[in-house]
Amino acid sequence: MSLAYTWIHLLYLHLNIKDIYIIWLHQTLALKLVGLAFEINAVQIKVDAKGVSKLTIGDSDTMTPEPTAADIIAYSYYFIGLHRGPYYRWKIFYDHFHAPFGVLGDCRIITVQKLKKAAVCGIGYWILFNKYSPKLYFEDVFYDTHGADFRYLYNIPQLIMYFLHYQAIMMLCTSVFTETGFGVYPAKCQPVPGFGPTCRLSFLALATSSPDVAMEEEYNFTMLKCFNNETLLSGPKMKDTMQSWDMPTRYWFWAYVHKTFLKSNKEVR
Repeated sequence: MSLAYTWIHLLYLHLNIKDIYIIWLHQTLALKLVGLAFEINAVQIKVDAKGVSKLTIGDSDTMTPEPTAADIIAYSYYFIGLHRGPYYRWKIFYDHFHAPFGVLGDCRIITVQKLKKAAVCGIGYWILFNKYSPKLYFEDVFYDTHGADFRYLYNIPQLIMYFLHYQAIMMLCTSVFTETGFGVYPAKCQPVPGFGPTCRLSFLALATSSPDVAMEEEYNFTMLKCFNNETLLSGPKMKDTMQSWDMPTRYWFWAYVHKTFLKSNKEVR
């Protein structure tokens, strides 16, 4: 029900609102709220002993204390003013306030690296925008003066600009996450984008309760990773390229649409 309602709501927005930023914010809300509904449903299925939820990875069948209305509102709007930002589960949000990992990772170093990459992408986008402005598409001279080959090749810098624009935005968004220590987990728990830790969950609980154990571990922000640029640019298959773009959102579609409705047994990667 929540999935159908939010998709109809988003369709209504697409038809009636032209500001893409407003639509993106509503998309972020939809991902979080529908994802939370599926998380609660998976736990309820296990509690009622009606079967096992179709999402059988990591801690999918367990959950933190049931969120209150205030918790849901806080989760929905957390970091939401920062453009879109990556999708993350309720469990990730809960861990940020109840686990000690946020103060143990190299938060400032990772944040500075992200800001440098965002600056490079922003400069590249600015240079291309001034030389290959998309406004030329809407001018008659573009079609009267230039042939089909030029018009086709003109799409290449537009694609590069879209890539750089999206990279810069997500780098800026996730740099705020990393500065606060949000989404950091022990590397040995193999966190994946959008989902979080996928293995050694017993060790995760031990590290949470024992500061000495937590201090000895190596941490990373893989949970916030949005792009796998090496696979995204080199492929070699289109499937590889698609799987490397906006990976937290891809996890959402895999877990709550593909896995739930198509009865897929594939593992999350």
